[in-house]
Amino acid sequence: VSIDEIPSEIEKDNFVICNLSPKNSSGTHWICIHHNHQDLYEVFDSLPCKETENLLKRHIPHSFKHVLLCKTQLQKYSSSNCGHFCG
Repeated sequence: VSIDEIPSEIEKDNFVICNLSPKNSSGTHWICIHHNHQDLYEVFDSLPCKETENLLKRHIPHSFKHVLLCKTQLQKYSSSNCGHFCG
């Protein structure tokens, strides 16, 4: 899904792969949002930065009560393989 189409609810123990661009654009960077069994929403981003964090704060639904953002960088800034890390 695109950043502006994140569902207001994700079933527990499920996840959504999300592009940080709006649905009407070509796409930029992929992240994964996981709703775990402890009712925590974990956001996995292989290339975390403050800009991504700010974008998520504007678009994450208010129904996501507890959000944990992974801040460990797993890919180089020059890489375009972010989607591979979400699987």
